[in-house]
Amino acid sequence: MKASPQIHSIYIASQSGESMTPLATADIIAGAGIAGDRYALGIGAFSKTKLKIRHISLITLEGIEDANRQLIANQQMPFDEGETRRNVIISGITANELNNLVGKIFYLGKYRF
Repeated sequence: MKASPQIHSIYIASQSGESMTPLATADIIAGAGIAGDRYALGIGAFSKTKLKIRHISLITLEGIEDANRQLIANQQMPFDEGETRRNVIISGITANELNNLVGKIFYLGKYRF
């Protein structure tokens, strides 16, 4: 079956180390990231690297849920989506399917990654 990924949630942090804030909508800036996010502002932890490759970070909802199941099974505290420090949580796709997109161009809605 072909994956049908969708944006589940969006997060930003305006400063490095700041808690992630969920957004209902976001303005995407081509070549920069999400308006208001530390990487779009050029002040993220990896913003000073020579090759800017961290405009927007992605993670799957399934990956978060799987990690939390494992934590709970080992009697450890689960984490919430914002604690992953990723900008976009995607549903409808597995972690392996997302990882297979590394280095490839793909679309999520009208956005090209």
